[in-house]
Amino acid sequence: MLSKGYRVIPLLLLSACSGAGARYADGPSCEERQRQLVTVLQSLPDQTLNSPLSVPLPSATLAGAFGNGPVLEVFETRLLFDGREVAGETQEQRVNALRTLVPTPSATGAPLYVAATANVDIRTLQSYLAVLPPAYDPRLAFVRPTTPPSDENKATGQAVTDVSAEDTVYSEKLLLERDPTERRRIATRGYQEYSECEAVDNAVASLATAPEATRWPALKRAMIEAVPRCACSDINPDGLRNLLSAEQRAGNVALGSMPAAFLKDARCKASMPLRTVQQVLGDVENFEVEFSGSWDETGIRFEEVVTNERLLNYLCSAMPGELFESVSADFATVYLKTAKAPGCLAFRLEPVARGAVFGTLRAQSGAPATPDASFHYRLGGNDLRVFGPLPTPTSRPTDDGPWACNTDLKLSNADAGSIIVEGGGRFYFTQAACEAAAADAPFSNCAFDPSLTPPPATDPDAPAQSATQPTSDPAGAPALPAGSPNDP
Repeated sequence: MLSKGYRVIPLLLLSACSGAGARYADGPSCEERQRQLVTVLQSLPDQTLNSPLSVPLPSATLAGAFGNGPVLEVFETRLLFDGREVAGETQEQRVNALRTLVPTPSATGAPLYVAATANVDIRTLQSYLAVLPPAYDPRLAFVRPTTPPSDENKATGQAVTDVSAEDTVYSEKLLLERDPTERRRIATRGYQEYSECEAVDNAVASLATAPEATRWPALKRAMIEAVPRCACSDINPDGLRNLLSAEQRAGNVALGSMPAAFLKDARCKASMPLRTVQQVLGDVENFEVEFSGSWDETGIRFEEVVTNERLLNYLCSAMPGELFESVSADFATVYLKTAKAPGCLAFRLEPVARGAVFGTLRAQSGAPATPDASFHYRLGGNDLRVFGPLPTPTSRPTDDGPWACNTDLKLSNADAGSIIVEGGGRFYFTQAACEAAAADAPFSNCAFDPSLTPPPATDPDAPAQSATQPTSDPAGAPALPAGSPNDP
């Protein structure tokens, strides 16, 4: 479930070591805690959970962790993958370069963190998401609002008397800090507080100027060597353990992420192409405010919300006509079934211009794929006029015909994989979705009927009737202009 608030969850706490045996009368000795510190260090991964990010992230108060995985940094005119510049002067070039750069993960559902600037629009983001290997689980990264450390005594200026708070004060500050440079200063103060051992001090000092990307594994190795050389009375094993664990998790609490696979949905692409990443995060926050109570009742957790149709309907409320227009603007191929032919037929949408509401549904490879198997279309709201077949490959949707089929379809609904036509028929976005829908009602009217042939062309020597001059019927009533959309 989404959460508007959060608190830092302290690491496993043990009492600090001061060399006084009374403090450990009921627990492990100071030396045992020193050995535990080394064991914990050896078990920590060599990689930090967060790659250093150069992109200024949008903010959100949502829950959801930022963890280990490749990072795609999206600027308005630049792209980085795991810190490597993706080549390309144009967005199309960067998309093509990204397609070959990102490796396929070894396991399905591997997280890939998308760190985009607040002003990047969803259409740009979707172009990059579309070429990622489908085995990845993309997650949209953000920063959380700054929250002070949990040590309430700091607010009043009182001295820290609680031992566990003393052991975690620097680790909490470090986890909440977004700036890597400031995080390093906090860690340095913590090591000074928790150690009077020369070996630990030298290990920290030797890495004072180490690059952020390589500092943690070097620090881990240096500390594994240094800690056993220290007298227990010269270090606070618990404070050091918490601080070193926080170093490995650097900035994790300050950053968050949410599942972003829903942004690849065609309905989102149609309904929010120019919305920014920051605006979408705000929409998700508003959704949480409005529906968190009802989600609690049905037991749906945060990770399930953004893969649920309810959120998609809230965020991506595209009308089926808007979705058809969006798909046609991409010159996409749609797949359909008709009662007049077996299997799925493929048609490429070819608007007369990008964003135009009329064009051609061009039959693609496979039987039948002749010019006279293609149809023209005109879109008005959710009403789709389909007319054809084409008499010649150069036929245009502005031609007058005649047409063997001239029918109006009502686009009634849409889902993640198709646009639904009232009375039977769907436009599928993938061939796999079309072939999997064995029980779906196909088109049963003349639209897309491969057995139709175009009527014979009119006599070219016959006098042409002006399309702008109305004629009169025998009773003297004016007729509709030739070529009117209301002509039968």
